[in-house]
Amino acid sequence: MKMDIIIVDDERHGVAALRNLIQQHCLHFIGKIHTASNIDDAILIFSNNNINIAFLDIQLSKGTGFDIAKKLPPTCKIVFVTAFAEHALTAIKHQAFDYLLKPIDPKELIDCIERCAVLESQQKEQFLTIKSKGITVPVIQDAIMYLKAKGPYSEIYTRDGNMYTTSQTLKDIQEKLSSYFIRTHKSYLINSKFIEGYNQKHVFLKNNLCFNISRLGLQQLQQYYGS
Repeated sequence: MKMDIIIVDDERHGVAALRNLIQQHCLHFIGKIHTASNIDDAILIFSNNNINIAFLDIQLSKGTGFDIAKKLPPTCKIVFVTAFAEHALTAIKHQAFDYLLKPIDPKELIDCIERCAVLESQQKEQFLTIKSKGITVPVIQDAIMYLKAKGPYSEIYTRDGNMYTTSQTLKDIQEKLSSYFIRTHKSYLINSKFIEGYNQKHVFLKNNLCFNISRLGLQQLQQYYGS
């Protein structure tokens, strides 16, 4: 699985040095590499992309990497990059995944990204990360009861009563979900953990929810439950 990253540093040679190291040693783990030199540009990139790792220089011309870290979703791994070791304690308080000192040791960078990849793989099974109303939202998969196609959008309904709308299709979302989500109808994806039963025409969920199922959806249910 490829991870998208962002490098935030107000010094061009700092961005170039880290980008070159990543391309030389870790490219097999990396998808897109975004860069920003200030807080506003960084936040804009975060709002339009699902960033897996953020390499944040601490000392920026306006503000700090800590200011950016406060605004990031919990699924993003934060790696602070700095020439000053005295910021380590503050980095820990901002839930840093790692802390790299300049000049960056390639071995430490490789170790950092490999650990990020392991954690990302684990998180992928736990979270569905979507864009809803311009905001990146990590939704716990186990909390999703069902997903519904509505025109060009998809609606995600959770057990606590929340609903999220995203422009992603059910087909695209299903590729990111765990195998216990079942496509019972062209308009519905159901979390099997909330299914209480089904018949030839309907699937019944907890909270007295009932949805139509298609012929293919019935086959999917029968195959999943071995009936």
